[in-house]
Amino acid sequence: MIFLVPDGAMVRAGATFSYGPGFEELGAYAGRLVGNVVEKKVTTSEIGVIFPSTRYFSVNPQDVDRFGLKMPASVINAAPVPAAGESAGSGRGSGD
Repeated sequence: MIFLVPDGAMVRAGATFSYGPGFEELGAYAGRLVGNVVEKKVTTSEIGVIFPSTRYFSVNPQDVDRFGLKMPASVINAAPVPAAGESAGSGRGSGD
């Protein structure tokens, strides 16, 4: 069974892989939304939709072996995957 999760930290707990911004980025963006509403007194409709653009791809090393996959160590070690038009250094950096 392949188990997908929303954060690279959960891969170490047994998930197969994760691809997404991670909990830290989602929390930071939620904080910005709340800050805009509370401090700047804007409505949610004025803010629009924002979402973290950096994604992290993390793979469980045991599943790589179990499925007989060949992957670069940077992927197995939760390397950041930048969104289109973004540099690799624009996120947390470690993917954890």
